[in-house]
Amino acid sequence: MFFKREAAAERIGTTHAMSASEASSGVSADAGRVQTPGASTLPLAGETQPGLHGWVQGHPWDPARPGIAISEADAAWLDSHGLPGVDVEMRLRGLPLPTLQDLANNGNEPAKAIYAYRIARQGAPRAQVLELLESSAMAGSVYALKTAGDIHMLVEGYQDPAMANAYYMLQARAGDQAGFAQSTLIDYHLAPEQRFRARVLEQGLWDRLALSEHADSPVRPGYDEFVETVFASPGERP
Repeated sequence: MFFKREAAAERIGTTHAMSASEASSGVSADAGRVQTPGASTLPLAGETQPGLHGWVQGHPWDPARPGIAISEADAAWLDSHGLPGVDVEMRLRGLPLPTLQDLANNGNEPAKAIYAYRIARQGAPRAQVLELLESSAMAGSVYALKTAGDIHMLVEGYQDPAMANAYYMLQARAGDQAGFAQSTLIDYHLAPEQRFRARVLEQGLWDRLALSEHADSPVRPGYDEFVETVFASPGERP
């Protein structure tokens, strides 16, 4: 469920958060606007393609290599909200840009977020990058919200800590407690006026992207316990 957790953001402690998506080195493909492809042999979201060495979407549970997931249920939640598993993310990040673009156009939401990150690194227009991420977020991708935060924290020409803070809080409101940690780490370094701007941006994006329409979506496993720990008095915490 999407929740308004502004109060929690002011009292949160550090917790494990996802690592930022990084662009693969050595890619020099065109970063122009995404064009709708014609007939394509690339898989739709969730399908396999031998030429791409296996899965190109999903967060399969592997206890030996759990990544950020802490359980099979957690991995299933991450998968249903557009967050790829470690192997899938690495494959997508290593694809040639035109191939990644085709996957994005075929409905692969993780590919769309990674494509947006990579073209941002190549200097693509801000409007194009945000259009990709916001359309993915409106389709229910929490990974798109996280990636938007990463871009505004890490990518030259896009860096805006208040905006990054806003997107990470949207990630948290979308049910992923990792967004609280990312937001809090930034919040500590913001001036009061920047914190105010971040909250205004957050609410504006929440309303404009109609994220409340996902209000019936379940939160990530451990989310409620995490929030309860935040609001517990010092003597009540484990």
